[in-house]
Amino acid sequence: MLHGPISSAQAQPHAPRPPRRLSVEVLRLCAIIGIAVFHTFSASFHHIAACLPSVHQAAAACGTMAALAAQPASLWPLSVMMTLGSWGNHVFFMISGFFLVASAYGKAGEPRFWRSQYRSVARRVCTVMLTIAFYALLCRIVDQWIVPVPAVHQPSRWITGLEFVWLYCLFTTLAPPMGWLLHRLDGCRQTVRRAALVTALAIMALTYALNIVVAATASAPGISFALSDWRKWMSAITYMQSFLLAGCIGVTRQHASNAISSTTTTPAALRDDINTSAFLTRRCRLTMLLLCAAMIGIAYAVALALPNPTLLTAISFKSTSLLSFLLALSALLLAIGPVQPAPPAPVYTPTVGAIHHMVTAMASGIIGFYIIQSVTTELWEPIAHAVAAPPATVGTAALWYGSGILFSLALVVLACLCDRLIRRPLFMLIHLAK
Repeated sequence: MLHGPISSAQAQPHAPRPPRRLSVEVLRLCAIIGIAVFHTFSASFHHIAACLPSVHQAAAACGTMAALAAQPASLWPLSVMMTLGSWGNHVFFMISGFFLVASAYGKAGEPRFWRSQYRSVARRVCTVMLTIAFYALLCRIVDQWIVPVPAVHQPSRWITGLEFVWLYCLFTTLAPPMGWLLHRLDGCRQTVRRAALVTALAIMALTYALNIVVAATASAPGISFALSDWRKWMSAITYMQSFLLAGCIGVTRQHASNAISSTTTTPAALRDDINTSAFLTRRCRLTMLLLCAAMIGIAYAVALALPNPTLLTAISFKSTSLLSFLLALSALLLAIGPVQPAPPAPVYTPTVGAIHHMVTAMASGIIGFYIIQSVTTELWEPIAHAVAAPPATVGTAALWYGSGILFSLALVVLACLCDRLIRRPLFMLIHLAK
């Protein structure tokens, strides 16, 4: 992926922005791994979930999965993994919004704001388009001379199949007007700002209320999630809200940072109050993350105890999962860290520096990974099913989970190395990568 929103924010030395942090890069890498793990186990999860109502009759259709479906404790980790897909997507869009919207906000008062902003937007979109073209060509070469890649001949796989990528392009165009709007709100009366906040929260609450309906009725007859169906668009709307919310968090962080650095004699008590009101304490953010993880675990335990396959699949259904959103939000807050007065530049030992470089290099390949993972499904899915074949007994469930996770990690490493070693050097030649 283009060093995306993070690099572009950093490339503006005169604009206020959150510093690039290793913890944010680690979070992006975790998002990639989470998406990979979700796709590896997704088919097995839905097969086992469909077996739940007939477990006690030991339906032949369940095959070797019947034993696992009959043991909620063994199925629980698989269920929890199903939140990782929407969680990873939320994380990516939140990190993008956090940097892009805050960067636009910091430049909103500059001359030629719109021209410079949309020049940057055009550059990002161009980079994404060329990335898609690069992988289309690479898949053609593999299909022609190495192994068949059926999806390379399907236009739909490059259009609706890359929904995640197109949404990123769309959201980047929203960053400048969002940053400009937030900048204008600074000059408004407090009642206007409060009204805007209440309206935004009401819209978000309505979105997730509709998401509950979408998730609960996803398996109902006649529901197809076609592009013309409003349910299909709920994913885009929900991810857009995550993008914009994280952008507001980035702007709020700038306000807190400016408040701290406005005077050199800020009392410690005032500094702590600013940090707490803006982003909570580090301990509080960690508690939020653990509570969200606990809620996910409890929700799946209840669904398995009933057993209720509709509830089981609805908890993590696409972007509609409120729990995945809350987990992503708390993870972002933890990763960006507290606002500090004049934070010192990080000093890394050679080992930590090498780890930082490796994590950043891998995390920058999220767009490339998503394209490879989506377009080459017919190639890696049979391997995943062979490597992580569902266990015949509950006793081998741990081996099943372990082999599936290791396969997911291998797929991430392969895709990200391909992006880092092949695409990025080519894009550096045309000055579209750093």
